[in-house]
Amino acid sequence: MKLKTTLLTLAAVAVASSAFAANYTVRLTGSTAFRSAVHTAIRNSMTDEKYLFSEKTAADGVGKAKYATFVGTIGSDVFTIYCSWEGSSEGVQAAAAGFSRNFIPTNHASFPSTANTGVAVTGESTSTLATEVANATAGFSDVYASSATNDAGNILGYDDAQVTDEIVGVTPFAFIVNESTPGTVTNISGEQFRYLASGGTAAASGFGATGDSTPVHLIGRTPASGTRISVLACTGYGIANAVIQYTVTTDAGEVNATAPVNVGNSGYSSGGDLAKKLKAASSGFYMLGYVGTGDASTALTAGGKLIKFDGVGIDNGSNAIDTTFANVKNGSYGYWSYQHFMMPTSPSADEQAFRDAVIPNLTAANIGTAGIDKTTMDATGVGRTGDGGNIFW
Repeated sequence: MKLKTTLLTLAAVAVASSAFAANYTVRLTGSTAFRSAVHTAIRNSMTDEKYLFSEKTAADGVGKAKYATFVGTIGSDVFTIYCSWEGSSEGVQAAAAGFSRNFIPTNHASFPSTANTGVAVTGESTSTLATEVANATAGFSDVYASSATNDAGNILGYDDAQVTDEIVGVTPFAFIVNESTPGTVTNISGEQFRYLASGGTAAASGFGATGDSTPVHLIGRTPASGTRISVLACTGYGIANAVIQYTVTTDAGEVNATAPVNVGNSGYSSGGDLAKKLKAASSGFYMLGYVGTGDASTALTAGGKLIKFDGVGIDNGSNAIDTTFANVKNGSYGYWSYQHFMMPTSPSADEQAFRDAVIPNLTAANIGTAGIDKTTMDATGVGRTGDGGNIFW
């Protein structure tokens, strides 16, 4: 009798546990500079995870995926998390009013059926891969809601109070020149950037390459990018002011760049794409661009070179990102922004469940080279008054 009672009790507990398990679905968009950190935090929050992601070129990895869909268990609950990354302003719009995006469906033929498995599909097709269209309702942004701009570069006009905004860390950015740029070009000041951005090109002699009239072309991001909004804010250019930027054509493997094209106020939609161009050699022109530190390695491991901003570097002394971010933490390096997680002012149960399950896992280990976790940054006492605002400590 005692054994029978025990078995019945265990069965009742199992049924009760099952009854309390929930299924949550959330759709995210926003910052490409921070996507690697989000993907890592999601995967490390889950057990038995399965995920399908896009690779623009083979071996890019899930950290650089524009599209990724994850299914797994967190605690006793099953989460389906759809990610579609294009730029910080879309993260703001998703939280404020919802924003239509393409996502990879869980019934895609390549979606894995085995737990703890990730599958990559080369390409970013919205006709064969990211075929599911739905509203993203939460996102990540490198900038405050009031700084978000549309694809034309116009400020969207959101008030910071129109979203639930939680600062989850700091995203540092870097200036990089391509390998053909002379080694004497080691720094860009706010004044030099403003001059370059207003015309799109400037002679290398103006950046320290004495006697070199070769044009330096500004290679940059689209207006909705938080990386771009941040550089315009941090250099004093003005986030709503139009710039002139270029794109380039590269050969296979981005070894050589040719044919710079003036795209005016436009640019690359992804920091990963921009970083690939900055690793290429060029003839008759040089390139200077800006990317998040999480994307910087793409350029730096294949020819790109870090330069300082206003005389202060973010390197480790050997043309690689200082992953301790010492100069950000001591207040001397100025090209960085807060990273924001944004939800509607009245989040759904699914959005809140995602926040409670995943955001605490945006730790130093999971963020990696994409930035600094909030706990660590708060401990330094260093901060700033808004996007591009004065740094205090």
